[in-house]
Amino acid sequence: MNIIKRVVGLFSVMEEEVRSFRLLFLQSLFIGFANSYYYIASSTFLLKKVDVKLLPQSYIFTGLAGFLFIQVYKNSQRKGGIIGSFRMSLLTFSFVCFLNFFAMMKFGSNEEFSRFLAYFMVVFAAPFTAIFSLGLYAQCSRMYNMAQNKRLLALVVSGEILSSVIAFMSIPMMRGLIKGQEYVLLPVAAVFTLLVFIPFNKLIRLSGEKFSAVAAVVGARKINFSFLRKDKFFLLIAVVSLFSVFAIYVIDYAYLVSVRSMSERTGYEIAQIASVFLFVVKLGELSFSFLSGKILSSKGVKFSLMLLPVILLLFSALAYLSGFLSVISLLAFIFIGKLADRAIRKSITTPSIKVMYQVAEPHQRLDIEATIDGLLSQVTIVISGALLLVISLIFYKDIESLLKVFSLVSVLAFGLWCFFSLKMYDSYRVKIHDFLSRLKRHGVAKDSDNQVEGTDNLVQRNDELHLTEKIKITQNKISDATKEDLIKLLKIYNSKQFLDFVSEAPDKIARKLVQIYYSNNFYFSRLLIIKYLPYFHGQTAFTFLTELWEVSDLTGRLELIVSFNELKNKHVDAAFFERQCENCVNEIIWADATINDLAALKDESLEHELTYHRRLLVYLLFELLKPIYDPSVIQVIFDIITNDDEDIESQLFALELLDITLRPGLKEIIKPVIEPLSFEDKKQKLDKIFHIYHLSPKDRIIDILMKDYNMVNLKLRETALIAYNKISEEKNVLSAFRTHSIDNLKFKADEFFNGFATPVYHAKKELLVHIEVNYDFIRPYAPYIFNYAIFAPKYMRSKPGGHVNKLSNNSFFIDAETSSNVALKLDTLAIALLVTLKQRPLSTVPM
Repeated sequence: MNIIKRVVGLFSVMEEEVRSFRLLFLQSLFIGFANSYYYIASSTFLLKKVDVKLLPQSYIFTGLAGFLFIQVYKNSQRKGGIIGSFRMSLLTFSFVCFLNFFAMMKFGSNEEFSRFLAYFMVVFAAPFTAIFSLGLYAQCSRMYNMAQNKRLLALVVSGEILSSVIAFMSIPMMRGLIKGQEYVLLPVAAVFTLLVFIPFNKLIRLSGEKFSAVAAVVGARKINFSFLRKDKFFLLIAVVSLFSVFAIYVIDYAYLVSVRSMSERTGYEIAQIASVFLFVVKLGELSFSFLSGKILSSKGVKFSLMLLPVILLLFSALAYLSGFLSVISLLAFIFIGKLADRAIRKSITTPSIKVMYQVAEPHQRLDIEATIDGLLSQVTIVISGALLLVISLIFYKDIESLLKVFSLVSVLAFGLWCFFSLKMYDSYRVKIHDFLSRLKRHGVAKDSDNQVEGTDNLVQRNDELHLTEKIKITQNKISDATKEDLIKLLKIYNSKQFLDFVSEAPDKIARKLVQIYYSNNFYFSRLLIIKYLPYFHGQTAFTFLTELWEVSDLTGRLELIVSFNELKNKHVDAAFFERQCENCVNEIIWADATINDLAALKDESLEHELTYHRRLLVYLLFELLKPIYDPSVIQVIFDIITNDDEDIESQLFALELLDITLRPGLKEIIKPVIEPLSFEDKKQKLDKIFHIYHLSPKDRIIDILMKDYNMVNLKLRETALIAYNKISEEKNVLSAFRTHSIDNLKFKADEFFNGFATPVYHAKKELLVHIEVNYDFIRPYAPYIFNYAIFAPKYMRSKPGGHVNKLSNNSFFIDAETSSNVALKLDTLAIALLVTLKQRPLSTVPM
């Protein structure tokens, strides 16, 4: 148990995972002892009793028997679930161990019967190794989600590897006890098999509900070879598995031949050579298993899938070429290939394949896995055995020439393995996208009854018909506006500017609009300029976007990028968008640090605004990804990740699709802020890239207030000002904001400083509430309406930029009465502009 505690502590297994991990690790540990001792006993006896040329016959027998055993296991799992099928396999294997032991004791000296017994013993090794693997991975798939499986699968399997290291290391030490009678290891294997029941039964008592059989779906397709032919993704998994299994047996056969050759050359017993070599192999497996979680998470599925076939292709080619130079070098490369296969397969290749099965429907997942990794693998073993037998009988002259032939066959097979692995990976991306698209469509259908009426069909909710009609008419004008109409509307907010340039060349129009954008920071003037973006194309549109970007606030940037993404003919500079993605991630991690620092205040309003601010940044981040990646893929990922109603598994699938979509470098900075990780985990991953700092609650609130105006929305800054007033008695900060150019901040600071609010502030707030009641879809834009769309006449000329027309020149202003009898003017053009926003950044982000 100390070993388990050290593994748990070393790899930071989460607290809620500790108990289940220990029990799964113990099962893996005992299974490793059982498999190792049985493998040594059966393979050694086989090499002693069977001629080298006939060794492939054992593979044929193993495959045929394995097909039968796994078919029984699969049917048992379908009917009785994981619990019943796994218990049956443990009892059966322990019985086989004892049966072979007693048969060896009684008939082992009979030459003819012992050859039959050698085949009989070896046919159980591979099938039950596969069955135990299926059972253990099935338990993991029920206990853990995709992200947990990526991190923990190889660690669970490391128990089996660790016990194998000990088992193989113990063989030379037991040389005096065994005395060439390796069959004495069989009852030891049986005892370790029975010991698996202890942690397995405890796990059932701990989480038995997770292992109940998944209910069958009416009309679901039957999982068989016909199913695989009709599904491209699972067919490719099957093809890759075929080459993968063939690799196991061609390497294993070459290894067995090499062991026999080395035994004849050195005089060492076969069991000793095999145990020492396998001890080294298991050390390699153990090392890779500790790295597996990191490799899968950081390098991704593609790297993990391609690692083994590429390495085996390389060493097979080296073995073939070196065979013309030296027999020793030929044997050396074969042993290295065997080492690479065993070390990488179990710890990296197999977990990456298991992750892929997660895209199957829950009621089909285990059945598909048992069909491919179970039944199809056994068929492949038969085919491999037959092929190897034919090659052996035709090309056998001596061991060295036979090994060269197998090296050449391996080069061809592993080349095809690499090719189909790439095809499978591409299909995997499509499969996840389709899977998430189905989830997205289902979510839309599920929520259809709760959808509010769209912004194009405004509902009148009071008696002020003139306001509703005015906004509706203005909205229609904006929606149908030509570029000439947009310029006319722009004159309302820019009376001092020369705006008769609509007939000029697009690049000249763009430059003049950029000049106006810089000179007048009035919010709704800038929105009108952004609405001109669809009339630009190619390089002009991209230049227009980049020149407006730096001086725009978050909502302006969102409107810019959403409009840009709708263009069909556009120039895309990937480097620009990647830089903005990095900047956006920096802002998201700032928001996370701010939320973390202010958690102790328990200020619900501030927490709400910070959470909303973070969601807005995430929206911006995904829009920035669309120009450089498939927009439909990015949209599906965004919809799933930001939907709080989606289950964790769906969100993890979305993260997996993001992982295989983004390029290395960008992926490493984006994934940590999107994944459901604690702030400390995010900080650990990103601290070397971004400046992540800790502040006291008071200093953090000041940090919000002093932050770049464009990077903090107006409501968050106002909420921070309110929070500051609660926790601090200092007046300096409040005094500074009393002269601020932004009304909602200036009025609020003045209220706190003097202890009362002005009549104009009360009147504007009253009118704003009235607007929000009638048009709740623009509620998140309240600060912009307060600052830029509601005016007391005497303040009209003091607005930012000084370009707001006199009331007599603006046909979109209407009079608004309030209970305090303060005269106000409401800009219906401004509200109509908010209605027609393409981004809907605030109204679609949950509040």
